[in-house]
Amino acid sequence: MGLYRIGGVNSKVQKLMTTVFSSKAPVDMDLDPEMWDNKTITSGLKNYLRCLSEPLMTFKLHKDFIMAVKSDDQNYRVCAVHALVHKLPERNREMLELLIKHLVVVSAQNQSNLMTVSNLGVIFGPTLMRSQEETVAAMMNIKFQNIVVEILIENFNKVKPQIHVYKY
Repeated sequence: MGLYRIGGVNSKVQKLMTTVFSSKAPVDMDLDPEMWDNKTITSGLKNYLRCLSEPLMTFKLHKDFIMAVKSDDQNYRVCAVHALVHKLPERNREMLELLIKHLVVVSAQNQSNLMTVSNLGVIFGPTLMRSQEETVAAMMNIKFQNIVVEILIENFNKVKPQIHVYKY
């Protein structure tokens, strides 16, 4: 099982979420590996992204991202996804850049963590791009959501938002 496919113990994940989102938590909080195992941290990250009221890649741009990756022209797909990333709200772009940068590192170590670009697309596609309505049509588009995430990871240097991420 891959790094992001193994779920953490729910009580530990909830404790992590409470700790991280506590008003007393420092902004640049470091997660001590002695206290928090990988399963807990990865489950916490996925949980956080799933619980956002609007997905990171926004409901508004959802259909545009899907249409972009339905093209047979790979170069067009990359360019279209790049253009759409730049239409995201600034905070969303910042968070997306941090996440994709992390996923690039994770995918580069797929021999040990079993997280290929394709596997990461399956895990993060529906989370980053969930549809506003859960319809049959939305379910049919899940594979395209996965492809969007794959394009972001494989083409990070071409697609990244080109913004400065400030440390607070």
